[in-house]
Amino acid sequence: MTKSALSVRCLKALTCLMVLIAATAAPAGAAALNCGALCGQWRLDAAASDPLEAHVDAALQKYREPRDRRLPRGNPENLQIAAEVELRQSLGPIDDRPNRSGLREELLTALRPPETLQISVAGSDVSINGDARGARRYSPGVPHARVDAIGTAKIKATLAPGKFTLNERYDRKQEYTETYTVQRDGSLVVERQIERPGLKSLRLRAVYKPG
Repeated sequence: MTKSALSVRCLKALTCLMVLIAATAAPAGAAALNCGALCGQWRLDAAASDPLEAHVDAALQKYREPRDRRLPRGNPENLQIAAEVELRQSLGPIDDRPNRSGLREELLTALRPPETLQISVAGSDVSINGDARGARRYSPGVPHARVDAIGTAKIKATLAPGKFTLNERYDRKQEYTETYTVQRDGSLVVERQIERPGLKSLRLRAVYKPG
């Protein structure tokens, strides 16, 4: 083998080695996300959106109020019975579900659409900023958890061309889902769906225009 041929072979081997090292070193999912038409400023079109309070009140008509705990019978002057009554009353209703008025406030807060939305991408995170509520950041394909007043939520986010979906699943049949979808006419439809014990699944649709 001539010296020039040997040099060519060494150069090819070195090039292949450098490509292999670069491919191995690049972490999976390192490429920046591209949300396409989703990204930008959006303003609520209230006339084209579902009326929040009407939908919530209609759903609550079939809500099953939590049952009070059955108190023990007997002489209330009996110290053991009196102690049992006090204990059960302190525990509150069975299932620890809110009453209708408490659940109504929770639903209105969770489902009220912001007047403005700003959706952006930074690296591997999708950021959603609504009104003055502060930015919420999610990493599509990377599940994580959050502890709040309801319990522990298992959170999963997915991003596809023109569509972003967020799912928060709690225990005891409690779940919340947001879906952001760009329509053919250039508008953005945000669908919020919530499930709570004793309540039929509630879904609301909010329409946004660019700007």
